[in-house]
Amino acid sequence: MSGVLLTERIARIKLKIEQAAHVDTDREVFGSDSHNYEFNPPVGAEEIARFEQYHNVTLPAEYKAFITTLGNGGPGDYGGAGPFYGIYPLGDFGYLERAAKYMSAACVVDSSLTEKKWQAMTAFENQLDRESPEYNDHYDRLFSGLMFIGTQGCNFQTMLVLNGPDAGRVVYIDQDLQPPILHGNFLDWYETWLDAILSKL
Repeated sequence: MSGVLLTERIARIKLKIEQAAHVDTDREVFGSDSHNYEFNPPVGAEEIARFEQYHNVTLPAEYKAFITTLGNGGPGDYGGAGPFYGIYPLGDFGYLERAAKYMSAACVVDSSLTEKKWQAMTAFENQLDRESPEYNDHYDRLFSGLMFIGTQGCNFQTMLVLNGPDAGRVVYIDQDLQPPILHGNFLDWYETWLDAILSKL
């Protein structure tokens, strides 16, 4: 997506956020009473550059445009306006902080992932002591190439694919290791959430 089209899309999304906040006056949408359709101030380009250099990653362009224009997380205990409990601030790794060290590694969750392959990848769950370093390492590596961007509550988390053929897409993961669910690119996923609100309220 060109820079002009990306700017136009972010402006459209901003308008839809304002509309959603207006129509959802009773905060009936799940999580809206936490984020209240608000954001922290946007993050600067220098901070993003430091983050990328420190973690040896390149953040997807759509996500960067979002957090540098609309806002970086929210003022409450959860994230800024977004699906479920919102979009968390850059660098907040939430419930998967330990796995963040593998963000720059090759992503193992992509569109070629089958249930059979996932079962093979998670076989260690019944083979290793859950308190052992070996178990933790196998577990954390399942989320290689992913970055935490929000929580859905309980064991369900929202992550962003950072590298590989599906870079920029959103994935839902279950910390109890049910198969991940891959969604579209960040802005497609985000705008679909807004459209659903505006169509129902």
